[in-house]
Amino acid sequence: MDTTSIAVHLLLQPTELGMKIPSASGGAILERVNCSGQKTSCVVHEVAIQEDHIHVLATVPNEHAGARFISKVVDDVRTASREADSAFDLCEQLHVTLLPPWHVSILASFLRDQDRYHKDHSVDDEIVQIFQPNTPVSG
Repeated sequence: MDTTSIAVHLLLQPTELGMKIPSASGGAILERVNCSGQKTSCVVHEVAIQEDHIHVLATVPNEHAGARFISKVVDDVRTASREADSAFDLCEQLHVTLLPPWHVSILASFLRDQDRYHKDHSVDDEIVQIFQPNTPVSG
């Protein structure tokens, strides 16, 4: 793996609490995210679609390609989802995690195991425990 690349993890969620990712759009989302990678010279390693969020893990050759990839993925996921449900929209705030490329296989394994993880944890738990572990919790 090229050590000059950057790994990018995206976590996309619907705009409204309780809104679901249209199940009929799963194949289209996967296809479009992979196309987004090809068109921006990025390598998509994993796409995990849950009913209330989507994970995308990719390596990008540089910041410019990464910015184009993120924008394209958001547009493509939104379009694919709206084809199945015209009322669907993605939250403008997305969770982006940058990590070294040698962590890709670890995170890809975690993403492949999403169904098991979410039996006991919500997406909010995941964000705090996995992607923002050092963020103080207000109480």
